[in-house]
Amino acid sequence: MVLAWHPQPFTLPVPAQDGFRRSKYTPDVAVEYASVPDGKDLDHVDLCEVKYRDELKANWDILRRKFKTGFRYARHQGWRFRILTEREIRTPRLGNAKFFLTYRERATDIEDIYRLATALKREGTSTPSRLLSSPSLNDLDRGRTLAVLWHMVAVGKVQLDFDTELTMASPIKLDERADY
Repeated sequence: MVLAWHPQPFTLPVPAQDGFRRSKYTPDVAVEYASVPDGKDLDHVDLCEVKYRDELKANWDILRRKFKTGFRYARHQGWRFRILTEREIRTPRLGNAKFFLTYRERATDIEDIYRLATALKREGTSTPSRLLSSPSLNDLDRGRTLAVLWHMVAVGKVQLDFDTELTMASPIKLDERADY
């Protein structure tokens, strides 16, 4: 289960070698995983690069140095480095990631977030549909509440299974590490 994902988490220096100048490498995403359903404990982290297979073939000499830097950094952290192509990401995860990305930077009222977090904490594992019908959220309009919920998923405050198609019946739960 994905606990959180961090787009372009940092930039690493790539040393000069084999006739190439010193450069920089910014991995596409770092993904934190939990292996148990309660999602409390971090199980592992994947540092990921996403490229089309054709791009990998065409630019391998340049990309290889950057990926080697990413691999070394990940190994040093106790993480895994992965190169993902369209074959691996054309899954529900990709659709979900694209959907939630639009909510990541959305301006949301902190009081709405707090009320939604409180309702979700009280319910434990829920679904978007059940959460939206919670009596404690009656005075918030459903559209705004749903947008706040999607923002909370996008920033990692609410967890769901990114590997299954998102529906209003998808199981969700509050990330207990999130602060409110």
